[in-house]
Amino acid sequence: MTGFVIFIFGSVIVGAGAMLSPAYPTHQPRIGLAAALALALIMGGAVFYGTAFGWDTLAVDYMLFLLVVGIFLGGTLSYGQKRAEDRGEELLDADQGWPGPWDLLGLLGVFAVFSALILTAPPAQADLWAASAEQIKLGAGLYAVPVSPGAPVLAAYLSHQLGDSNANTLNAIAVVVAGLLAWLAYDFGAEIRDKRLGRVLAGVGAGVGLGVLLTGQIGLSMAALWLLVMGLATLRYIRAPNRIDLVTAGLMLGATGLVLPTAVMAGLLIWVFGAAQTRKALFIVGVPLIAVLAILPTLLVGLR
Repeated sequence: MTGFVIFIFGSVIVGAGAMLSPAYPTHQPRIGLAAALALALIMGGAVFYGTAFGWDTLAVDYMLFLLVVGIFLGGTLSYGQKRAEDRGEELLDADQGWPGPWDLLGLLGVFAVFSALILTAPPAQADLWAASAEQIKLGAGLYAVPVSPGAPVLAAYLSHQLGDSNANTLNAIAVVVAGLLAWLAYDFGAEIRDKRLGRVLAGVGAGVGLGVLLTGQIGLSMAALWLLVMGLATLRYIRAPNRIDLVTAGLMLGATGLVLPTAVMAGLLIWVFGAAQTRKALFIVGVPLIAVLAILPTLLVGLR
């Protein structure tokens, strides 16, 4: 059953990333970046609603539906082509910037290897994570769970909808997050230089993802994912200020607090670096303000 959860959850997140990536104003479509952003929006939205108004799986259903439909109706594929045409570029199919077939095979292979490892020798997730997911399903307020709510909220939703145990669902989520670490590292290298650097960083990301996957540190792996997105958005803002990157950086700083509050310090260091480089008031004020607003209900009851 864990394999089924990995397939469904991974397909939804990577599929959303594939549709969203052409609309995000990167040099070329970045599926890993967009998929990580989509996952953060789902997790953050579920925690925000669940903390402010009470847990309801139907609300998360609506969030997923609105996300996918909004991306589709937004015409992201045509928008990506339109941006190129507005710059006077004529993009052939081979120049669209998507991962090549071998790169794509390698990135999907990372997911396959991680899935096989989890299915054959699943690590023991911390009992508190699984117990927190069960509390959420039973109607306890998110403020009552003893750990950071990000991962338990996803586990509570997926285990309820797909009928697997909380522990198995947490392992499935960990596989998808670890795979996204490799894909995002690939996008990071390709965005700041070229795909050759992206392949090297993808190997590093896969190694980090494997390490946290085998130790069952799902909070650490999710925090690493959000911080890597924040780092990429900050570097892009330093190079060419764009409000979308500013918003992304702020959302990722907030998302980090929902999975591993101690890692927020690393996010603040990224923010300080970006502020020192840009010296723009919009970035200096905007990033922490967006982070606070994104997780305001959780801040009011206290981070854990």
